[in-house]
Amino acid sequence: MTEISDHAVLRYLERVKGIDIAAIRAEMDCPALATADEFGCPVVIGKHGGAHGY
Repeated sequence: MTEISDHAVLRYLERVKGIDIAAIRAEMDCPALATADEFGCPVVIGKHGGAHGY
């Protein structure tokens, strides 16, 4: 299988499947991420185990 970059997959989801990535980012944003950023944390682990990097 040809390797397809994450960037290409993301653009495909936006343009072909109509997924609004900006809306997903807004949904994921929360005060805890802003606080972590203020402390200089490069990664935050969410309550469901997902990592959010800056």
